[in-house]
Amino acid sequence: RIGQSDGEIEGFKSGVAVMAIMNNCPVLPIYLNRPEGKRRKVLVVGQPIDLEYHGKFPSVKELEDMSEYLRSKEIELENYYKETYDGHL
Repeated sequence: RIGQSDGEIEGFKSGVAVMAIMNNCPVLPIYLNRPEGKRRKVLVVGQPIDLEYHGKFPSVKELEDMSEYLRSKEIELENYYKETYDGHL
């Protein structure tokens, strides 16, 4: 989610990490943007992230760390978009 006041990607909640672990499926990070003045949206898709977890269910701290890692991957996609496409579409 993008913050309304500063346009920055906000912190992630742990729900995505929990669902990925419980269902043993990867998370596919994406960044979606509609350039100002354009009608079309740009979708940047990252590599699947495996949050496979062995042992007991992760602690709250571990889930927060996983969520922050997922957020960092989305920020990487945002930066890739800005470096590659911003102003060129």
